Amino acid sequence: MTIAIQPLFSKISIAVNWFKGSPPLHSRSAIIDELRAVAILNMIAYHFCYCAVKIYGADWSWFSSFSVGVWQEYICCSFLFIAGFCSRFSKRPYKRAFKIALCAFLITFATYLFNAKNFVIFGILHCMAPSMFIAALFSRLIEKIQPAFGAGVCLALALIVWNTTKGYFGFGDFSLALPAVLYETDAFFILGMKT
Repeated sequence: MTIAIQPLFSKISIAVNWFKGSPPLHSRSAIIDELRAVAILNMIAYHFCYCAVKIYGADWSWFSSFSVGVWQEYICCSFLFIAGFCSRFSKRPYKRAFKIALCAFLITFATYLFNAKNFVIFGILHCMAPSMFIAALFSRLIEKIQPAFGAGVCLALALIVWNTTKGYFGFGDFSLALPAVLYETDAFFILGMKT
């Protein structure tokens, strides 16, 4: 067990030191590349299953289970985490965000051509592009925030808006219903308010 865990801890240590701004020249963080590869493989597997069920009509009842929802959220969160982690090291963050936005548009366009009734209007790349623009715009302010505090605020905000697609902010007794008018049009889809 110690033999298997030791390389992981050393990779995490390398990634943390790399994140602190002192990576060796032309270096990459192996753990970040590995996490990215795992995220991509999960995305491919999930979309294979999604297409099989939603487009080709496969009768896989397990695909609508809670655990598949968790799997989907894990994939989204892993891409956002990795992109956020790496954004600090981008020398041209606006160009990077523009490339992601262009890829998002191409995915929307291609899926619309393939199936106009079931195309991707807002996926993970559509979320990442404006997030990258915002992060680049406020990068100097973000650099001044203590990481633990920033992570806590981000987690709290994520929990507050988690149920936006269901029509409310918060959870259980601590929830606030959102006006139904926000869901009567697709104008607010970027905020999770889609009909």
